Amino acid sequence: MDNEQTPSRLNPTQERTLGLLRRPSEPVIFDSDQISSFISDFSDAFNHLTSRVTALGTTLFISKGMLTSVLGCEEHFQEKDEFRWSVPTAIGTVAHRAIELLTGWRGAPYPATLVDES
Repeated sequence: MDNEQTPSRLNPTQERTLGLLRRPSEPVIFDSDQISSFISDFSDAFNHLTSRVTALGTTLFISKGMLTSVLGCEEHFQEKDEFRWSVPTAIGTVAHRAIELLTGWRGAPYPATLVDES
């Protein structure tokens, strides 16, 4: 039996996606002034948030799900209406899932296959 592994074959879309997601081979090095600026900006923003929550006299609890939701689509998160399925929502959901599948799909899938799998 041959122990050599054959390299995985990625389609062009997968190659482009991985090219955008990969870290550069060299580590990212920030200069100390930039790090100090990041820390200062974060501290200022956090202190502002703390003062607002304290003024309300309440406790702020942020769940992982809530954080994921707001970082996923802030506009959708801020909508006051209860979620309801619609044709555009269904189309968007299927399209996003098809794109997710495409990045990990081996070979060159047909668009209809991706939609069916979504």
